[in-house]
Amino acid sequence: MDSTHGLALVRRSAVEYRRLVIGLGAAAVINVTVYALVVYPLATRVANVTEREQAAEQALASAWYSCSPAYSNRHDAVWLAWPWDAGLWGESLPGAQRQFVELCRAIDGERLEILVPDGEAEGAKRDTCCQGDLRTKPERRETEERGTFA
Repeated sequence: MDSTHGLALVRRSAVEYRRLVIGLGAAAVINVTVYALVVYPLATRVANVTEREQAAEQALASAWYSCSPAYSNRHDAVWLAWPWDAGLWGESLPGAQRQFVELCRAIDGERLEILVPDGEAEGAKRDTCCQGDLRTKPERRETEERGTFA
């Protein structure tokens, strides 16, 4: 058999089974495309279990630190800040401090952690009858980077 006879046979088969050959060719192109665009990327993501676990741990830690617990959840203390800045409160400062004391007394059965400036810690503790800790914060100072108060 010579090579021209074999080529003629292939041409004749392709013409007779044209619909089948076109369908098989289209199926092959679709198969390769789906594999390249869907299957291979998913397979590489699934195969990298260590990286996925680390990413999940980081996402969980981020979510844990960024959410506040519900009021009904058990907690160690209630954190409040003593109203002390006359520049902010103006003439309302004594009233704000009285309201703060009433708020502290209304929070019954909870440990209070109150942030106060250094000079007012004793007065705040006496006024609020706080059983928790009074955390003193440093005096206001201007930060060099942003020009804001810390």
